[in-house]
Amino acid sequence: MNYTAQLGELPTWDLADLYPGRESPELKGDLGAAVEDAVAFAGEYKDHVADLAGAALGAALAEYERQQERLGRIMSYAHLVYAGNVTDPETGRFYQTMQEKVNEIATVTL
Repeated sequence: MNYTAQLGELPTWDLADLYPGRESPELKGDLGAAVEDAVAFAGEYKDHVADLAGAALGAALAEYERQQERLGRIMSYAHLVYAGNVTDPETGRFYQTMQEKVNEIATVTL
């Protein structure tokens, strides 16, 4: 049974508040900045977190939260794009690629 024909044209989300598109410079820029920030964070804090005093630990946590917020925005966008058309292979590929990239970045930070 073709449910799409029964339902007619479905509404679509306007995701422009997150990113203008899957190939947008903004999304690519955030991915690039996320990699750079993760590498810098790991370089500064790896094996040193236990040595941080209160203010320095607070600054490290604030930076970590800022980086996680960016990654969350990327994944929110990717998930909403995918949820809008789960049957499209290119959309599924985009979602999978974003998951892999975000996981790689998060691994550097951890």
